[in-house]
Amino acid sequence: MIRSCCVFLLVLICCQMFVASEQDTGECDTGRVLCLIIIDFDDFFCFSCLESFLHFIRYIPPAIRKKSFWGVLVYDSPATDLEKELSSRIAGKKLRGFKEANQIDFPILIDRGSHFKPLCQEGSAVFLFSKERDLFRHYSFPLSQKQMDEILCFIRSL
Repeated sequence: MIRSCCVFLLVLICCQMFVASEQDTGECDTGRVLCLIIIDFDDFFCFSCLESFLHFIRYIPPAIRKKSFWGVLVYDSPATDLEKELSSRIAGKKLRGFKEANQIDFPILIDRGSHFKPLCQEGSAVFLFSKERDLFRHYSFPLSQKQMDEILCFIRSL
């Protein structure tokens, strides 16, 4: 059940990314590769995980990030409503500060219901999608240079 919900949400996000890009440019870019980054909140406290994430973000040209990247921040959701509200505010505040401090220029949504948690069991991850090119790829952080080159190659090739 959880796995099917996650797949549905991924498809929904991809559709929204496609619609948003269509509205921005006024035309449809069906061959484009979309990149979804699932960010595990715990990785903010792991230096090597965080460094790999930031290195990857800086490696991708800003024009590509703005056009093709979306993120989802995943954190452990507490049991009580009061704790959920507090942890949601903390995650939002940390995310805003993190984006500003590191000049992250693509949207990152906060998964307040832990729906995407199964997708980052091994930590933060990158998913690439392209319907027209029949592409679906998954990479887990930390990324090697070869993986970053491969991702950039997929995103640039049209």
